[in-house]
Amino acid sequence: MPKRIRIIFAHDKSVFGKEEQGLFRRIDPYVDMYKIGLEAIYAEDIATGKSIARLKREFVQEVLEKDVFLDAKLTDIGTTVHGAARNIVTLGVKMFTVHASISDNGLSLVAEVCAGSDTMPLAVTVLSDLDDIECKSRFGEVPGPTALRFAENAKTLGFRGLVSAPKELPFLKSEGILEGMTTVAAGVRSKGIGSDDQKRPMTPAEAALAGADYVVVGREIVLAKDPVREAARIRAELDAAVHAVA
Repeated sequence: MPKRIRIIFAHDKSVFGKEEQGLFRRIDPYVDMYKIGLEAIYAEDIATGKSIARLKREFVQEVLEKDVFLDAKLTDIGTTVHGAARNIVTLGVKMFTVHASISDNGLSLVAEVCAGSDTMPLAVTVLSDLDDIECKSRFGEVPGPTALRFAENAKTLGFRGLVSAPKELPFLKSEGILEGMTTVAAGVRSKGIGSDDQKRPMTPAEAALAGADYVVVGREIVLAKDPVREAARIRAELDAAVHAVA
C-alpha cells in the first residue's frame, strides 16, 4: 500500500480568532498536522493574555485532536537550546525545529532531552529562501552538499528527522542519509502559485516523489478563494503521485 504523504498546514499569523478557528475546522479533513511559527510565538492575544502560539496549540490539540509542529527554529548555545527543548517537550507537540548549524553539544543535548518522549526534534538544514549564491556565501557550498553535511552531522548526534527544501531530497536520498529519517519538505508551491520568497520550490507531487514524508503548505490554502477546495486538491495531488509509482 502506498505511503501517505502528510500535509502540515502552516498558519503563520499574529491572530487566532473565530475566523481562523473556522478555517482550521473546515480544512481539517485534509490536514494531518498544524505548524505554529515564529510570528505566532511572538504575538499575544490581549483579551486572554496568552500567546497566539498557545491559543493555536490548545485549539489543535484539544478541539481538533491533531498534532502540532512547533517551528521554533532554535539557534543558540547548547545550554539555552537544551532548556528550550525541555520546555517544548512538556507542551506535547509532535515535532519542533532546531537549526542544524548550532554546536554539536547543542544538537546532542536536544536529542537527549527528547529521547523517550513523543516529541521529535527536526534539524533545519538550509532555509528555503536561500539561493545558491547566498548559501555559498554563508556555508561555503551550494544547498545540496550543505544540507548533506548538516543532515549527516545531526543524524550522528541523535536526530531522526530533518527539514529541507524538496530540491535537496533526491540528492540526500542518493547519499543514503534519509534512511531512518523523517523528512519534512518546506518551500512547497503548486503550479501557477507564485514562489514568494521561496528560492528552491517544488510542487506537492514533486516533493512527494523526491522523498518527503511531510509537505508544509500554508499561503496557497489561506489565500485561495476556496481554501477547503484547495486543501482537498493538494491532498488528491499527493495521493495520485504516490499511487502512480506504487
